Amino acid sequence: MHRRAMAGRSRLRLFHLSIACLTAAACSAALASSAQADVTEVTGGAYGESVDVTLLGGLVPITTTSGPEPAVSMSATEGGPAGDLGPFTASTASVSVGTGLLSTGILNASTEGGNLEGDDHSGFATSSASVNEVSAAAGRITATTVGSTCTSNGDGSSGTSTLETAEVLGVAVALNPAPNTTIPLPGVGRVILNEQIRPTNGPGDTSIIVRAIHVELDGILGDGDIIIAESRCGAKGPDVVPVAPIGLLGVTALLGLGFAGMQWKKRRDHPSVAASTH
Repeated sequence: MHRRAMAGRSRLRLFHLSIACLTAAACSAALASSAQADVTEVTGGAYGESVDVTLLGGLVPITTTSGPEPAVSMSATEGGPAGDLGPFTASTASVSVGTGLLSTGILNASTEGGNLEGDDHSGFATSSASVNEVSAAAGRITATTVGSTCTSNGDGSSGTSTLETAEVLGVAVALNPAPNTTIPLPGVGRVILNEQIRPTNGPGDTSIIVRAIHVELDGILGDGDIIIAESRCGAKGPDVVPVAPIGLLGVTALLGLGFAGMQWKKRRDHPSVAASTH
């Protein structure tokens, strides 16, 4: 009976210690996450279109390429020349690639950075690209205007795409499609709307690539890629993308779990204790 009681008290002490450790870790995370992230380097870029397709159907496959056009890029470090931060912009009146591969109206691209001189998380990169009067993959994809934007700073990276009056195979698509919305193109390949790729995501390095439209061909038209309105952003620094704050509510929840666990353990152990005394 004595050994049982000792074992029970030992388990209870270990349980209390575990709860204390969890609570300390939660508080530590909450405090650490409140520290600001020092951004020391930002990068950005954008372009209106890029085509790299090998056309099939003839006697000899023909590789057709275009772009990236118009293209801009930015790379700046803390203490570097202020001019490295931009803004940088470029425009092209129109593009026509191959027979029905891609035709557009005005294409725009821009990128810039800022706030690298402060010791905080506000250092940023932001980029955008837009293309008017889009027709791609022999008219299977059309839109009045498509665009992508992105931002990176000490808290991470985010991006969006906008497709105005856009249709795929004659069916209207959302103005702001969910990231990586994929639609099959029978016999041709597939199209990805609002494609989002995250090459890095902390600690110390965050970046994102956003493409309003990405056509992947692997069928009767040919093999390759048509990319429309791509934006790229990135940020680096010793504290970039810190641990997400757990906050007071999170700590309170952990304490509540601990208390509930103690009550459950007390109810579970009570019958054995009662049995040992009889």
